[in-house]
Amino acid sequence: MNAMQPNYENLLRTSLLTKISELRVEVLSKDWTDDKMMRGGGMQYPYLSTDKILRNVSPLLSKHGVEMTIEYVNPTLTRDFGNMSAHWTVELIVTLWDTESGEHLSNHVFGEAADSLDKGLAKAQTYALKKWITSF
Repeated sequence: MNAMQPNYENLLRTSLLTKISELRVEVLSKDWTDDKMMRGGGMQYPYLSTDKILRNVSPLLSKHGVEMTIEYVNPTLTRDFGNMSAHWTVELIVTLWDTESGEHLSNHVFGEAADSLDKGLAKAQTYALKKWITSF
């Protein structure tokens, strides 16, 4: 084996990945419905807020000895997108840290939303976080 190639067998046995695997089971068993309702276009519909995501995930992270940092980078605004006033894209970088070993793992995901100027960026950030939760 080339010295520059990672040893995948050892990588899969790391403390952080073991914790993430255990954490995933609990995250996926959570009730992700939100008690908040959004009104739009004459309809009322449920939505999942960033607060709800963090309220559900944070205690589980602590329980498994994992900390999470969230960084939103490269927000990009495009005006006059279709019939909405603004289109936002943002990159989300989530890093999970093993509190015992200091080992960490980062993931990148992108979010986008079209809405009024005061809501578009927040919606893009929330979408990116939901996408990360459901993907990772």
